[in-house]
Amino acid sequence: MGSGIWSFSPSKVLLAYLKKLENTKDKNVAVYVTCILSGNSLKKISNVLTTQGAKVIETASFRSFFENDPGKIKEAKVFAESLVQKLKL
Repeated sequence: MGSGIWSFSPSKVLLAYLKKLENTKDKNVAVYVTCILSGNSLKKISNVLTTQGAKVIETASFRSFFENDPGKIKEAKVFAESLVQKLKL
């Protein structure tokens, strides 16, 4: 589950959507945000998902993710590859 950040918080629309999700019990979920300053956004999103019964297996914050920066792209790739490895277990 990913979100951009507005005023140090995840989108209110995203949080409302997550609160209405069904069938999340025991589902593995990764949470990421794209931003300069994320505040406690990862925690807010993770809390909503765990309240819904999901298992947050990983979180990440990517700064200025949409820049064409090979280092930032590599960081996102490493995050994705770590998720694949965790889900293989």
